[in-house]
Amino acid sequence: MITNKTIIIDIDNTILCPMDKWIAWSAENSNSCDERRYLKDCVTGNVDYNFSNYFDLHEGVDGLDFFRQEDLYDDIELLPNAKHVITSLSEENTILFVSFSKSWHLKSKFSIIKRNFPWVIEGERGAFISCKHKHHVPSDIFIDDRALLCNKHPAKLKICMNTPFTQEEKLDENNVTRVDNWSEIGKLLGVEGY
Repeated sequence: MITNKTIIIDIDNTILCPMDKWIAWSAENSNSCDERRYLKDCVTGNVDYNFSNYFDLHEGVDGLDFFRQEDLYDDIELLPNAKHVITSLSEENTILFVSFSKSWHLKSKFSIIKRNFPWVIEGERGAFISCKHKHHVPSDIFIDDRALLCNKHPAKLKICMNTPFTQEEKLDENNVTRVDNWSEIGKLLGVEGY
């Protein structure tokens, strides 16, 4: 396993996926859904990053209101193997959860990190940092779901979690490793059992 490294890990669509909950919330707060467009985008792997754009939301409802729920992640589980891989890595490395958050989204992110990785909140083997410009936070390894952020970060090893969502730019496949799950990350980083 890799050791003595600083590892940046994103939250949304990297350690957890709020999609099912966002679908339900959007359905409750809309008049209709453009299912045809959504299914077509699913097939092509080009799902709108702002999922609420598939819905005709009720007047006065902003699609990003979904993320304003302070208890948003209280009933969302981490992606399979994320907790085991990250906890294993934390024994020999520094883990920084770095995620862009508006003030109204901080509490839910803080809560899920505290629930699953209390040692981060206690400052033992890492930290939680809210930051829009992640490329300014130095690290040896960078794990995120956004191609733009992976391409821009100067880390020696950059890992992009595959998602069906639209990207602002194409992933630099020569300098970024694309993965589908945390088992692949565990194997790539030499975590025992993967």
